[in-house]
Amino acid sequence: MLGGQAVLNIAQGTKALTGMGGALQTLSVSEVCWSIPPAAAGAYIIGCAYDYTPNGATFNPAATLTLKYDPGQVHGGVDASKLAIAYYDTSSSRWIVAPSVADTVNHAVTAQVSHFSLFTVYSTDATPVTGITREVNGNILAGVTITLDGIGPVVSDQDGQYEIMATATGNYTVTAHKDGFRDRTQTINIAGLGPEYAVTCNFQGQYGLIPNAPDMWYALDCVNLWLYPPNPDTGLDMWTALDVINAWLYPVQ
Repeated sequence: MLGGQAVLNIAQGTKALTGMGGALQTLSVSEVCWSIPPAAAGAYIIGCAYDYTPNGATFNPAATLTLKYDPGQVHGGVDASKLAIAYYDTSSSRWIVAPSVADTVNHAVTAQVSHFSLFTVYSTDATPVTGITREVNGNILAGVTITLDGIGPVVSDQDGQYEIMATATGNYTVTAHKDGFRDRTQTINIAGLGPEYAVTCNFQGQYGLIPNAPDMWYALDCVNLWLYPPNPDTGLDMWTALDVINAWLYPVQ
């Protein structure tokens, strides 16, 4: 607790470990109001940040962190009900928004945290990443799990459509996963935050999902999609067709 501005509640029975795996004996928090890492374009840091140490400490189950904010510091036009707690990820040099609940009456934001970091109250728009998921042979593939750098996940609907929100700028690895298929990944860039920066990332054509164990006829269909592509959405390049042939010859069970 720091003057009631930053309150961490750790439930009885929580497994709290240091970065070295030993039992966590002590913890501390300091208020950081200067030299805070900058927010992404289109986002705002509300007030100060709070540095919880020791670095690398983890909690299982997650602890409950509540940060108070000054409503006078909330930028005009910002919906206070959408404020969130964000932590600074040093490996990617960006703020990561945690699932949060904002209390606009008591001017506080709460989130579940499983590790120590630099935390702050954060205001941001989100950029939608949308797309369609298909098998490499062109068939719509529903129920595909999509993640952004491991964040998420969301699942594509019966029409193969998905939408996942990015809350920071920069490059992301988009991963498509479905049991019985080989994972597919693409790299996208989020240039700014908000709907106007929306990105399309389709998993179809050469990025379609390849079955772990396609039969010969499936592989031949994919060769035909390379030789006689019906359209840019479902046509394949030679290398993808060869990947399918390899999956037929060397199936993963």
